[in-house]
Amino acid sequence: MILIPRKWIEYIQISPKNLRLGAILISIYEILIAHVIMFVMLLGLINAEKAQKLLLEDIDDQKEMEDYYYYPAMNNRGETLDIIRLNSATKLASSTVYKLTIGTVIATIYLLVCLGLFAGVIKNRAHFIVPWMIFDVIISLVINSILLIVGTNMLYTRFAISNWLYWSFCAVYTIMNLCTWSVVFQYHSILRQMTKLREEAIIPAPIVTPYPYYHENTIESHNGLKHTTLLGNIDHSNYVA
Repeated sequence: MILIPRKWIEYIQISPKNLRLGAILISIYEILIAHVIMFVMLLGLINAEKAQKLLLEDIDDQKEMEDYYYYPAMNNRGETLDIIRLNSATKLASSTVYKLTIGTVIATIYLLVCLGLFAGVIKNRAHFIVPWMIFDVIISLVINSILLIVGTNMLYTRFAISNWLYWSFCAVYTIMNLCTWSVVFQYHSILRQMTKLREEAIIPAPIVTPYPYYHENTIESHNGLKHTTLLGNIDHSNYVA
């Protein structure tokens, strides 16, 4: 995925309200796509594990049958043709399980990142949006590289390069991804500016020195005279009525 220069983004005047609405719709769309991908990965992983288990059981059954029947067609390791085929299928199932496990982990991370994007847009937290932006750039680069390799491979020349539908699909996918990423990037920039302005607008309040408390107190002496004094931090134990 090619990053859009900042000057190009500034030419597109979009109000913050529309950017927020677009970011919310994009986050909901990304969450739905992440759920679908994760569901497909989990479904494929479950089926691949079942297939691997069935193949291992078939291998055990085949070895038990070899104890009762004679198979003349064997290789140097004493394996029959059926055992060789079952072992090849088991290796294929194992590699499929490993690939689907990695895909499930990536789909889980993608789902968490999309949830973080949604939370960042709703709660106006710019740092929640950054992981999705980074993850989207990486995934887009990988997918576009795969599409380019498939399109330029000699094995797919008749179906890809000569077929304009394939390259049209690649162009539409790239443009949609660029638009999606640019909208989220603009909204992230607005949130950062708002946060910066909010921090600059905060003025520390001056610390007011507490004013000492004074009150009048009338004291009558032993000769009947009254004295009025201002008492602050005066120890009243020194005065005798």
